[in-house]
Amino acid sequence: MVKLAVLVIDADDEPVYRVGREMWRLASKLFDVPVFFLRADKRVLDDGVYIDNDTILAKWFDKFEQRINHKTILGFHYCCQNVEFDYLLRANLSSFFRLDLLLQYLAGAERSKFYAGSLNSLPIDGQEGGVFEYVSGSGVLLSRDLMNRLINARSIVDDGYIDDIWMGLALRDLPRVNWDRCDLIDVDELS
Repeated sequence: MVKLAVLVIDADDEPVYRVGREMWRLASKLFDVPVFFLRADKRVLDDGVYIDNDTILAKWFDKFEQRINHKTILGFHYCCQNVEFDYLLRANLSSFFRLDLLLQYLAGAERSKFYAGSLNSLPIDGQEGGVFEYVSGSGVLLSRDLMNRLINARSIVDDGYIDDIWMGLALRDLPRVNWDRCDLIDVDELS
């Protein structure tokens, strides 16, 4: 049977996020999938991993990209050392997945060098028409074998890149499995 672990980027920026946490917790229980929330906390002063039930607390950084990157790497470290899994999903709190359908999908997926999610792209400087594709941070699905590669590559990628982009850079030699993204709300239309 396929084993999945989930890391969810978490914060208290929006009141609805509390509901998101409860939905992830319910899915965790229903489908026996460990879900951990990644939160930055100003009380954490070092690079250690601090666990509060299902929450991994990380040091606070004022720079947003640095804060997200640090939380993601700590989550990868924690899961690799403490959780049995074949695949890891790193999602945002505002993203939702049917874990039952995801587990069915993963039963037939490649067990190594698997990098999947909704694709984004950035233009490549100096290359007309050239683009760099990476999996959106809304939901990055990775096979376990890629964890050490990402942890090791993190130290060589510029802190100016947010985690989904540096993961894409570190895994640029791998094919990306694209999922269609289903947005329930267009944030731009709310403003």
